[in-house]
Amino acid sequence: YNEKYGLEQLSILWQVPQYFLITLGEVFFSVSGLQFSFTEAPASMKSVIQAAWLLTTAGGDLLVVVVAHSAKLKSQVRGGGGPMESMSLWGP
Repeated sequence: YNEKYGLEQLSILWQVPQYFLITLGEVFFSVSGLQFSFTEAPASMKSVIQAAWLLTTAGGDLLVVVVAHSAKLKSQVRGGGGPMESMSLWGP
């Protein structure tokens, strides 16, 4: 595999610190943002503010999907000859 594609093998454990930091940041940001929006909103607007917060989170997640899909290398697309040739996010 290494000789065919010129790739080095890395341990999957290198992802643990990144996932830990991202999760920690998301927890801190979400909890404080939701608390602030809930305590500062008038009683009649609490549900709308909560929905707006969750909608912006969903929009950010969608942006991540679009960027991740568009940032594929040529070797990651079908016909590129790379190790992920048979894998596609959107189908054949």
